[in-house]
Amino acid sequence: MNTVIAWLMQYPMTLTIELLLVHIMAGLYLRIWFKPTKKKGTGKRKSVTAPLGVKQSSSNPVSWIFVGIVLCFLIVGSAVFYLIATKSPIEGQRVDTERIEMRIKVDLKNLVTELSQQKETRYFNISPAPNHQMVREIKGDYFYVDLLDPITKQTILFPAGEYTFNGSNKNFIQALSRFQNEVMNLAMQGGARIFIRGKADKPTFSPLTYSDQACGAESLSKIWYYPKAENSEYYYKNQFTRKYLPTAYSNSNSTAFWSEIVEFLHIAKKYDNTDLPELRSRFIQCQYKKLFPNVQTYLLEGNVADEVDDKLRNATLILFIPNSEP
Repeated sequence: MNTVIAWLMQYPMTLTIELLLVHIMAGLYLRIWFKPTKKKGTGKRKSVTAPLGVKQSSSNPVSWIFVGIVLCFLIVGSAVFYLIATKSPIEGQRVDTERIEMRIKVDLKNLVTELSQQKETRYFNISPAPNHQMVREIKGDYFYVDLLDPITKQTILFPAGEYTFNGSNKNFIQALSRFQNEVMNLAMQGGARIFIRGKADKPTFSPLTYSDQACGAESLSKIWYYPKAENSEYYYKNQFTRKYLPTAYSNSNSTAFWSEIVEFLHIAKKYDNTDLPELRSRFIQCQYKKLFPNVQTYLLEGNVADEVDDKLRNATLILFIPNSEP
């Protein structure tokens, strides 16, 4: 029944014609059912009910005027109903939905174009990643996002050997909030998500005691991440082909990629320099989740550099926007 009503609401002219025919038939039925007669002994007319099929007088003006008034009323009512039906909520919602979807597609396309040309602000810098499939089987546009200290305009870093930054947490929250409001809110309408990749520089140290922290109902020490793909392969992609080449054919400009199979890491009692990339990315993920619980964030296996450089003591956000083209 609901399906029939919805269909009729989408085609109001059909419904109007059907109702009009019903009204005309009802009027004719009333014309036949009510028989005007004369009361004996008086010159006055009185309407009484006559059985169906009794022959009626075709020259009774009062009866025809009544039928005419009823028909005019029904025609006007049908016209009003038609005007209302053509502005039915079902039709209006469908049109509004199509307009919103079209606007979102246009806005996302403009956003990708803008970010592809790099976007630099006081709170964050965004630059395009050369690989359109950094995580295997997850294809789209990837962008590196560096969160900045709004005063120094430098990337927010971790202290050496540490995986939290309580001292600069205020700057981090401010920078992340601006990125979320200015970029991510729109990108999420197209299915965007955030990957986080932790880093560490070369200095090594003896294993330190790990002090676990809570991340909502979870533990910071429980880390799920996408591992790096086989070291023997590098991924190259252009507009037409895909190629997997051995390391011997790679060069310094090659872009590594990650497997779509998630692995689990649990930091127990001790941690060292090799654990810092994952601990740092997990800390950023936790902060992001506290501030914006509706944002999907995923971790990529991090990297420990072969050099000493405090600028590598951070975690980079990687914005992923799926391809909207079929």
